[in-house]
Amino acid sequence: MSGYPALPGEDTAEPQEPEARPGPIQVPLRVRTPFGELSLFGTMATFGAPADVTLSELAIELFYPLDDFTTQALRALAETPPSFM
Repeated sequence: MSGYPALPGEDTAEPQEPEARPGPIQVPLRVRTPFGELSLFGTMATFGAPADVTLSELAIELFYPLDDFTTQALRALAETPPSFM
């Protein structure tokens, strides 16, 4: 561990990486798929200024993986060629 020296009586063990859990302001989106349950969280970006009518209703919503399983599943799906009927 780099940084300041530990205080007397302080635990010097490396902190374990926390398990991916939603924070108090995250609302996870859980989707059951044939690949397993995917956990995602979303963010939304809006554009425009109060006087700019053309951008006033434009919003983009993005979803990001919430855990390692979802990350790996989405990467595997992205590498799979699409199958059409």
